[in-house]
This record gives sequence, C-alpha cells and structure tokens, in this order.
Amino acid sequence: MLTSSEQQETNKQIYRTWMKPICLPSNATLLDLYVQVDDEIIPDQPLFQYKLKNIPIRDPLTNISKLGEKTGVYLASIYKNLKSNTLCKSKIISILPDYTNINDSSTNKEVNVTEMELTLPLEMKRENTIILLIEYIDENVKESITKDNFEPQSNEYTLI
Repeated sequence: MLTSSEQQETNKQIYRTWMKPICLPSNATLLDLYVQVDDEIIPDQPLFQYKLKNIPIRDPLTNISKLGEKTGVYLASIYKNLKSNTLCKSKIISILPDYTNINDSSTNKEVNVTEMELTLPLEMKRENTIILLIEYIDENVKESITKDNFEPQSNEYTLI
C-alpha cells in the first residue's frame, strides 16, 4: 500500500523538458542584461544587449567591406509544439553558467560571477561563451525523463 506522500509522487506529472544555451562569440562584449534567473520569457522579449567587434561591415556607398563594430539586442525565441499548436513554457535557469574565462573590461582582470556581482560591460574571451541557459517545458508531452541531449525536431517544434 502506498503512503499519501508516495501516492502524490506517483500522480505527479512530468513533462518534456530541455535546456538551450544562448552563446556569444569571443569577439563580443556583453553590454546589458535584461533578465534574471527564474524569469519566465515570452517571444521577442529582449534578453541582453551585445556588441560584436572586428566584423565585416559593407559601406553602402562604395560597396567595400571593412572591419567594424555592430551593436544588437538578443531577442527570445520560444518553441511551439506544432501538433498541439501551443507554446512551451520557458524560463531563465542560469546566467553565465560557465563564467570562468571572461575579462572585466573596466579592471582588465578575469572575474567569476559566482563570487561577485556581475559588472558590465564584459568582454568574451572564449568562443561560444554561454550567456543564458533557458529551460523549455512542453506541458503537452508527458515523459518520465527527457534525454539530456534532446533536440526539438522541425516536424514537431518550431521556434517563434
């Protein structure tokens, strides 16, 4: 016979859940962060502002490319289940989870975000530094566990 706590655990619904990292390249600087851990996100929500350095920029008048800088804002994308026509829930799980080799441009020293408060702007010193880790939950698919390397398929999900 099951105890009441075991019965509650047995009745607990588990939904398909997966993580997606949002990265910046080594030629980028994180200028501003618009979200916090546990924030739920919606489509086209601004997540952070960044600057890319040493990228080819074409002069519209001369049609000649030269290296320059470009600033942008990274907007959130949410997965949509195509079979159920519903959006997955999504939230910020971690900010700079592998923050070990990033240079604080104001002091020109490496910093660790787990030991100190985040100071912006931050230059990325490593290729594909994870800025945010986003968790997606599809409440229309019940599973006992989602594989760690789960990748949504285009015939089942689309990003909006």
